[in-house]
Amino acid sequence: MHEHDAHAPAHLAVEIPDRGVLIAGDMLSDVELPMPDDETEDLHAYRQGLDRLAEVAARCDLVVPGHGSPSHAPMARVDADRWYLDDLLRRGDSDDPRRALPGMAALHARNVQRALASRRS
Repeated sequence: MHEHDAHAPAHLAVEIPDRGVLIAGDMLSDVELPMPDDETEDLHAYRQGLDRLAEVAARCDLVVPGHGSPSHAPMARVDADRWYLDDLLRRGDSDDPRRALPGMAALHARNVQRALASRRS
């Protein structure tokens, strides 16, 4: 079990080492943007949790997110989330295609606000 504070305080991901599987909880989705806890104003904590998951994803062959489809390219999911967050932190926006999926416009707008707060801190 791998604990981090990205999606929520004390969020867990489960690794099944002998199968090369990472059960990522509410992270690494192909249908959802990174979704920090509602109380979180700083994207850096999510980025740190994502980096922690990257260490696990790098040694796994399959990632199973809580939402969306499983993937045999776990690091591609990590990279997609990193690029999204880095875009927000660097330039205040992102062209991530998941923005067009149902329910993601409001989350993206909230993440843009978080990015502004993160750059001030």
